Amino acid sequence: MKLSARTRYGIAALTYMHINDQELTTLVNIAKHLNISKIYLEQVFSSLKQANLVDAVKGPAGGYYLKSNNCNMLNILLALEPSLFEKTPPSTDDDVINRVLCTHLYTPLDQSIRERLEAIRLKDIAEIIKSESGDAIMYYI
Repeated sequence: MKLSARTRYGIAALTYMHINDQELTTLVNIAKHLNISKIYLEQVFSSLKQANLVDAVKGPAGGYYLKSNNCNMLNILLALEPSLFEKTPPSTDDDVINRVLCTHLYTPLDQSIRERLEAIRLKDIAEIIKSESGDAIMYYI
């Protein structure tokens, strides 16, 4: 599966936010630390906000914050790459072939992918990164 840059950047930004346990983080800060375009992150965070994964506080002391510590990869991918979850169209004009493929391949595959992505929580990824990096990652704000 090839994820778009938009999705990869979104996952990286959300992971960064979770690792740093800050209540508010600016996109400038995230962009600087992850070397991602701030303008691009604005578009990504617009989708994340619409999906209710993050929220923003306006003003000079504002920024973005995670709305839940229980966010999982399915939530993120549904917000940033919804086309991955579109139903597979019929393969042929043969109704029997289409029905069998849907019943025994496409639907179970979709369910399996959804279940696996739902089981991967953002906080678990952040904890793995913290444990593998030890004290190596130190961000000063």
